[in-house]
Order: sequence, then structure tokens, then C-alpha cells
Amino acid sequence: MASLKIHGAAAAVVAVIFLAAVLPSHASATVDEPAKYKPAAPAPSPAPHYYSRPPVVQPVIIVQGVIYCKSCKLRGYNSGMDASPLPNATASLVCYGDEESKYRVLNQTSTATDKNGYFIVMVYDVDMFDRHSCRLYLRSSPTPLCAKPSIPTNPKLGLTLVRDLAAKGPEGARGVYHAKTALMYPGYFPPMDASPLPGAEVYLRCKHGRRALTVPGRSGPGGYFLIQMSQQMSAFTSQQCRVYVPRSPVRACGVPKYPAGRRGLPLKFQEFVKRDNGLQGMYSVGNRLFRPKYPGRCY
Repeated sequence: MASLKIHGAAAAVVAVIFLAAVLPSHASATVDEPAKYKPAAPAPSPAPHYYSRPPVVQPVIIVQGVIYCKSCKLRGYNSGMDASPLPNATASLVCYGDEESKYRVLNQTSTATDKNGYFIVMVYDVDMFDRHSCRLYLRSSPTPLCAKPSIPTNPKLGLTLVRDLAAKGPEGARGVYHAKTALMYPGYFPPMDASPLPGAEVYLRCKHGRRALTVPGRSGPGGYFLIQMSQQMSAFTSQQCRVYVPRSPVRACGVPKYPAGRRGLPLKFQEFVKRDNGLQGMYSVGNRLFRPKYPGRCY
């Protein structure tokens, strides 16, 4: 019996060791309840795809060109045309109605040229546009040295348009047009290496003893001036009179070249002119020249 008890005790010891190996030291003898089931969150649905329409392209007509100053040797000088692009000049596109509307103006758009003499007019009323009834006009020049229209010679005459089939306009362009001929102002006169100077103040001054007479005048678009005298001139001889141009109206061309300084120009007899009150003498003084402060610039 004693041996049986010993073996039972040994069996009990083994059982305790086995349980200690299976259960943690802090585990209770009771069995825990199973955790409650928590369903997983559903995956986010993909964002809905909305169809976006492409932006509407507005139709447009392009009218473009370059304004030149004839014989003025500036940046971009074209030897074939003997002209240079004219920055800050203004051009206008005018479109007219038909005969029933008495050719009333339907659209008028003005624009200035950039540093390359280039201008562009964009016409969005494409149904109104008709190249046969639209004209391009020269409106203004940035310098009086190149201000009298050359092409067209009359500023009231516009140039017709032709379509430029080689030019590619922006998206939506229904056509690109330009003037049939170049828009141009005359300026430089090669034989004299000079340009006409309009708007210059001119004075005819006569002096003999205490008697003196001053008559003002002004040069026109071509630099030409004409001063007409009354019978007051009979008190003086042509040798006692001089013509003075004290200053230039253009700051960029204001340095006296001939005659130097403020010296006056003598009168030179040209011819007799028949007037209502008899014969009158016509005199000329030649040319009064100013030069630019910076050679090669026309304005």
C-alpha cells in the first residue's frame, strides 16, 4: 500500500507540472467568453466619374499686318521695301453694311502696333464680317517725321483685304486676312539724308534802323511753310529780312545742323507771282536742318 501511495503522489506532481506548462501563471481556471464579432468596414466605393464637355471654342476672324515708315532705317529695316516697321502707330478696321443700309458702319476696331510694327484685330462677329466690305485705315503715327500717309495716300481711303491661306490662326479662327498692300508712311528722303519736319514754328523778321517787323508761320505736313506779307514789307528790302526756326517740334531731332545755332536764313528771290493786287515777289530760304541727338533714330 505504501508504494501505491508514492506512485499516486508522483502522478499528482506530474499533473500539476503539466498544467503549469500549459496555462500561464496568471490564467484563471475558468474559461473566458468568446469576443463579440465585429464586421469589417466596407471598402469605399469609387468616386463617380462625371463626363466633362470640352470648352466651347469661340469662332473668330483675324486681321493682321505691319505698318511701315518709308525710308526710315530703324530696327527691322527692309531693304526691298526701303522701309522700317513703325511701333505705336494706329490702324483701324472698319466694316460697312450693304447698299440698303446706305453703307453704314457695322463695326470699327482700332489697335496700335507693337515694337515690331505688327498689329492684330480679332473680329468675333463672324457673320457680320465680309472682306469685300471691310477696309483697313491708317489712323495715327507716333512721330511727325513719319506722319503723312503714303499707302494709301489719302487717309480716308482704306485698303481692301485678302485672305492669307498660308497663315495659321488660333483655334477657332475662321480665316486670317491682311491688307492687299503695305500700310506705309513716308519719312526719310535719301538724297538729303533727312525727313520733313512738320509743325515747326517759323518767323520772318525784318529790321531797318528802329523799324522792325515779325511775321510768324508754321511748317505743314511735308515740312513746307509759306508766309505771305502785306504792304508792310515794302518798308524793307529782302537783304534786311531773315527767316528763323528757333527750335524743332521733335525732341529727338532738335540739334541745329544748318545753319548752326540760331542764325537766320537769308531770302533768295525765286520769281514774280501775279496776284489780284498786282505782281508779288516769291522768295525762298532753302532748308533749315536739324539732326537727331542719337543718329539713326527717326523718332
